[in-house]
Amino acid sequence: GVARHVDNDSVVSSSLRTISTLRTNLGLGIIEASLVPDDIVPKGEPDTDSKKDSNSNQQYIATNDGTYNDDDGDDDCECPSAPAPPTYATSGGGQTFLTSSTASPVVQAQPLDDGHTIRAFFNKKSIRCLILLFTVIFVLLALGAVYAVTGFVFDDMRKSQGGQNDAYSPDGDGVTASSAPTTSPTSQGDLDLEYFVRAILPEYTKESLTRSNSPQTKALQWLQNNTHLESYPISRRLQRFALASLYFSTGGKKRWTKDFGWLSDEDECTWFSTERDLAVCRESEYKVLSLQANGLQGTIVPEISLLSSLEFVRMGKNILTGFLPTTLGSLSGLRELRLFDNFLSGVVVSELGSLTQLEILDLEYNFLAQILPSSLGQLENLEQLLLDRNVIVGTLRSEYGNLQNLEAFFLYDNLLSGSIPFELGNLSQLQQVELDMNTLSGPIPTSIGQWGSLKSLNLGNNTLSGAIPSEIGLLKELTHLDLFKNSLESAVPSEIGLLTKLEMLYLEVNNFSGPVPSELGLLTNAKRVWLHDTQLTGTMPEEVCNLVLQFGLHPQNLTVNCSMVECTCCTCR
Repeated sequence: GVARHVDNDSVVSSSLRTISTLRTNLGLGIIEASLVPDDIVPKGEPDTDSKKDSNSNQQYIATNDGTYNDDDGDDDCECPSAPAPPTYATSGGGQTFLTSSTASPVVQAQPLDDGHTIRAFFNKKSIRCLILLFTVIFVLLALGAVYAVTGFVFDDMRKSQGGQNDAYSPDGDGVTASSAPTTSPTSQGDLDLEYFVRAILPEYTKESLTRSNSPQTKALQWLQNNTHLESYPISRRLQRFALASLYFSTGGKKRWTKDFGWLSDEDECTWFSTERDLAVCRESEYKVLSLQANGLQGTIVPEISLLSSLEFVRMGKNILTGFLPTTLGSLSGLRELRLFDNFLSGVVVSELGSLTQLEILDLEYNFLAQILPSSLGQLENLEQLLLDRNVIVGTLRSEYGNLQNLEAFFLYDNLLSGSIPFELGNLSQLQQVELDMNTLSGPIPTSIGQWGSLKSLNLGNNTLSGAIPSEIGLLKELTHLDLFKNSLESAVPSEIGLLTKLEMLYLEVNNFSGPVPSELGLLTNAKRVWLHDTQLTGTMPEEVCNLVLQFGLHPQNLTVNCSMVECTCCTCR
């Protein structure tokens, strides 16, 4: 900068030499500088810097102590008295400022402008780092926006080019449309994937492929990357696609306990299975889908029906949710469907009535609700109908009397009501009937006498009424008879004594009246005879006490109401 020395008579130019460092204070903005006249030079500098005093021809050399030495060696003389304090003008930043005279040659300058403080603020390292961080974030957001816009544009262009021949092909986690051939390939082995999707996959699968993150979309993407895809016939493509869809819909890598081989290029028949007795495949056709107690969590995809050769489905003891897919009804060769101990909801779908080869239907311990479909009466080969521990309502279907091969009929712990259909007496192959813990009412039908192979009959904890039919004595194979907690009345039929294989007899909590029949003494294999909480009266027959004294029945397991029945061999309750 340049300072001008101003007085009333003359203007002398002086050089501004900085003798102290520039000190910047954000609050004050002070600049200190020293004004040194050009005619004062330090000792030892060349004579060219010396100046003559304006009042004489004598030349002086300025010293550091404020005196002048002449150049001829004469004694030093003192400097003339200092002139009156001048006024200084300081120029900087394109402007000139006048400052008042001071005794000090130091000029105190005010901040030149507001920008000075701002520049000092932005000189901080932390502020610079913060600005850099925001700049990087802004750039990344801008790039993402550009990518999103251009991606949608290209996607629309591909869809418009495909027209009516659009077919689904996975792109990352999504599905995009591309043009597909309009004519059928010459052979199954050369069947391209686009035609496979457009012409082979069912409509419900195509609808799922419109969702970018659906299990079906992920499965198709995986199938597209199969190393040997071109060599697979239609059946193999369907088979691998269906299995992959199930894998993705039930947690797969994240949830399954074991998944060895799944989604590899290896033959799907070698992928992990919990089956130990049967071969998973036969002639490359998937026959046994067994993943029991393997941590599956999710829904059963309708594409399970694409495994058209399935004979056994065993996926019990998992965390399967959602509804039963109606497409199960298309598995015409299915012999066993085990989905017990899961969290399935909805209804027992009527389409299951189409599985005429089905031998075992095990859906127990789920949350299936509403009424039972009458179509199940068409399952002429069914041997086990296991629907217990659900929330099924309505009545027992008389159509179930057509299940000529039924051996196990489990519907306990539901919300069934109404009477037991007489037609069920036609089930001559029955070995187990478990209908307890419902609200069944009415009498026990006499047709039960036709259940000659029956080993266990449990009708307890209902609201059945009337008398026990005498036909019960025809159940020669019966080992377990449970009629507890009903509203049964009248006398206990003596025909029960004909059930010589009976081990468990539960008649407690009913309205039976009259004496205890002595024929009960014929139950020499009995381990429990519970007759308490009834209206039976009289004295316990000696023949019955002999079960305790001679045949090993424990006294605690022969129970009566001792206030009404006199007994010395019983436990009173």
